[in-house]
Amino acid sequence: MPKTRNESISSLPVIDLAYAVGRLVDMGKATAAEILRLAAERGARIAELQAELSALRQGIAVATAPAARPAAVRKPAAAKKPTAAAKKPARAGKPAVVARPAAAKKPAVAKAPAPKKLTITPQRAAQLKVQGTYIGMMRSLALPEKAKIKAIAKEKGMPAAIAAMKKLSRK
Repeated sequence: MPKTRNESISSLPVIDLAYAVGRLVDMGKATAAEILRLAAERGARIAELQAELSALRQGIAVATAPAARPAAVRKPAAAKKPTAAAKKPARAGKPAVVARPAAAKKPAVAKAPAPKKLTITPQRAAQLKVQGTYIGMMRSLALPEKAKIKAIAKEKGMPAAIAAMKKLSRK
């Protein structure tokens, strides 16, 4: 029987998990702030589960979704029309869903800070403009001409290659 994803992760040594988390942060798949936030949520999640367990022991029905990791960033859901199934009354043999007690609500989670805005220097803006001109003009050339222009760009630079392309376009 194949292992589920959670079973295979839980069998890994802690040192390997720490390495994997570090690599995810390095690759930009997760931020350190997200990792710290998720680690901080552990205590609140345990308290929530204990409250649900005590409610179940007391015989209070608690409607919950299956236990899952909370999403990193949740967007508010768009208002939807109720489906036909939602409009129907509950069947006689099925129990009605009971809302959670107010004390069992999840605590508010602080949002991660917005990423730093990228600043472009005037020199870099000029480089990007030259690069865009070069690429745009290269699209209209045939393969033999492209090879000549690439050689010029490699030898003399992009501005010289752009000037050569302008001469070619005039012919």
